[in-house]
Amino acid sequence: MNEEKKKLTPEEVDAAMEEWRKFGEQFRLAMDEIEQDSETYWNGLSQEDQLKAFCAISRRIHKGELVERRSYRGVLYDVFGFGPEAYAPAQCANYLEIHNALYGADTFDKMEAVNRIEVIDEGGRAYTKYLSKGDQVEYHLQDDDKTLKIFISPAHQLIKMLEEKNESEGI
Repeated sequence: MNEEKKKLTPEEVDAAMEEWRKFGEQFRLAMDEIEQDSETYWNGLSQEDQLKAFCAISRRIHKGELVERRSYRGVLYDVFGFGPEAYAPAQCANYLEIHNALYGADTFDKMEAVNRIEVIDEGGRAYTKYLSKGDQVEYHLQDDDKTLKIFISPAHQLIKMLEEKNESEGI
């Protein structure tokens, strides 16, 4: 069946963007609460316990980042033993920024201006993708840093997601 997808009206887009803004605010408040809790915890420790915690954390970061050269997730999950629930709180605690700085974050900053991705093999250009304005590109190392995955998400992906949600809800 070839059904036409319903296009969102400007009002629906505005409503969706407002919903997205509210979600962002809720997320920020949750991260603020996590930060306050961790600071309260830290301040409740004796200076001796703070030093022990600092040294234990430093050893794990050294192992994951410098010895094993793990990905952000690899350090969180495999070295520290956390699960996916640690991803956002660690990011809000600026650990992702530390991780990226160790891996040449200036290179990643330059990549934000990229408007074309090419894969070159022994036969020449095997793949070329021209990016549209607003496309988001994410680079991830996976499979114990043996696989580079590049995710390209169009800016209109949110609108498409909302259209699909409306369609599934019969709106």
